[in-house]
Parts: sequence; C-alpha cells; structure tokens
Amino acid sequence: MHKIIRQFLFLLTVISFITGCAKRGTPVGGPKDVDPPKVLMTTPSNNVVNYTPDKEIKISFDEYIVLKDANQEIVISPPLDERLNAMVNNKNIIVKFPADAKFEDATYTINFGKSIADNNEGNILNNYEFVFSLKDYIDSLNIDGHIINSFDLKHEKERFFVMLYNNLSDSAPIKEKPKFIARTDEDGNFSL
Repeated sequence: MHKIIRQFLFLLTVISFITGCAKRGTPVGGPKDVDPPKVLMTTPSNNVVNYTPDKEIKISFDEYIVLKDANQEIVISPPLDERLNAMVNNKNIIVKFPADAKFEDATYTINFGKSIADNNEGNILNNYEFVFSLKDYIDSLNIDGHIINSFDLKHEKERFFVMLYNNLSDSAPIKEKPKFIARTDEDGNFSL
C-alpha cells in the first residue's frame, strides 16, 4: 500500500513540476512592425517594354499582404474602358486585364494608391507603381503638380483625380475618357 502511495506522490510531483514550468501568457516577439511590405520581384519586370497585355502581372512581396479599397485606389493611366482585376494570392498581387480591353501604343502606369498593406499591422505601401510599355521604350514625359483650394490657398486632405484631355471643351470630362489620369495624395500632390 505504501508503494502505491509513493508512486502516486511521485507521479503527482512530476506532473506539478512539468505544468509549473510552463509560463502562461503572450509570447514577446520584439518591436512592432512599422515597415510597409517590400516588393521582391515582379513578373514581368517593372518598366518592361514591348509588353503584350494578354498576360497577367505578378507582384511578389516579402510578407503576406491585403488589398484595401482596390476599386477606388488602383488607377491605370491611360485609362481603360474596363477595370483591372487585382487579387491577392498569399504574398503576391495578381493583376489581370479585361479580356476585351483596348490598348493604345503607349506607356501605361498602374498606381496602387493606398491599396497595398501588410496583413498583420496594416502598414501601407503608398503609391506603388507598375509601369509597362507596348512600345520599345518607356515614355518618360511626366507632369507633377499640387492642387490647392482656390478660396483659401490651402491643400485639401481629400484625394482627387487629376485628368488630362486632348479635347479642350468644357464638356470633355462628360463626353470622353481622359488621355491620362492620376490621383492626388493627402497633401494635394500628383504625378502624371
């Protein structure tokens, strides 16, 4: 009988020792992540020339990402009649063009605005751009600017679209799609 009690006490001691060693709580993992996701690779490469837009674009990142407000944030210039289809697959963004999209012989810029964020902390990769050209060179002509309120000469925190038209009539924005399009940042800056 004493042998059974001793074995029971020994077993109880071992169990309490094992469970007592485990520390309960949240593991400490170091400093908070404040860096936005980094692009590791794109397929095709960014600034590709002689591109055929019937292929998808794959952008690979160093961490898991999410797309936020993709329909409002992602802008392609010159604009297409249909929206791009952008989706997340693990640590990648896959961009597919509409099947019936009509492309001009031009250089195109896809601006992701504030749509790309890391999955855990929500750190945003601001205004990432993917550029491709259907020609054998990248057209590097650009226009940078700043929008201010004409009444108080201050910049607006709201973001706006900036569009360029060949047609100078005041009805062009209603009747035609713009030749080029960009979106301002929170400070009113834009680049076309």
